[in-house]
Amino acid sequence: MASILQPSDQLTFYRPLTEVTKEILVVKNPGGEHIAFKVKTTAPKQYCVRPNAGLIEPNSEVEVQIILQPFREEPPVDFKCKDKFLVQTAAIKPGYASLSVADLWGSIETESKEKIHQHKLRCLFMPPAMGTNEIIPVTEAPVAERIETTEATQTTPELVPAVVEQPPVQVQDRGDNAREIEKKLSEAHATIGRLQQQLEQSEQSLRMRQNAANSARSVSATVQPSDAVHQHLAQLEKPHATEGYPPQIVLLVAALVFIVTYLFF
Repeated sequence: MASILQPSDQLTFYRPLTEVTKEILVVKNPGGEHIAFKVKTTAPKQYCVRPNAGLIEPNSEVEVQIILQPFREEPPVDFKCKDKFLVQTAAIKPGYASLSVADLWGSIETESKEKIHQHKLRCLFMPPAMGTNEIIPVTEAPVAERIETTEATQTTPELVPAVVEQPPVQVQDRGDNAREIEKKLSEAHATIGRLQQQLEQSEQSLRMRQNAANSARSVSATVQPSDAVHQHLAQLEKPHATEGYPPQIVLLVAALVFIVTYLFF
């Protein structure tokens, strides 16, 4: 009796084909004799068959895994697969059941090649199977998953403070920097005040000296020297003009430049 294949005419592989896709081929032996089988394909590099040959006992069956290797890119939707499979089966004599698969098929092809039955199957690429995950039995597993999810959700806020603790430290650092800058600015204002007082004192002293010099010049103008000695003494009494800026002003400008540079640069 001939063997029975399930599926009998085509092997269906569902997309995505960029992943490993598997199809099961069942070879049944409904008779009372041992049957040898062998699976061949037109694309041996694209498919992996496990097992590709073997022996089926009477009233038994064998599952053959046909694994489609993943494509680098998903084929177009209208792509038509031309790959085919050939399943060969043959009844064997009782004494041949102990032979290896290679020796068994060697003797079959030599002695009774005309008794080999051949079954052709074509390959078909189909869109992703829909509805396989829609019906989910109501068991305790989903409840456990919900409990675990709830616990994970409840424990998540405990990690939030560890992440939020850092901003207050940064704000505190900024406050310290602001207070330090205010302190330095107050010191700078105090220094400027002292320098202004020194400048006013220097200007007042300078005015007093100028007034004294003007008085001396007015007195010397009224004196009429009668000889060279008196002229020389009158010349010595004249104040010498100060060249450039007073040192107090130069010191004040330098201090202001230093303070501005220190605070803002």
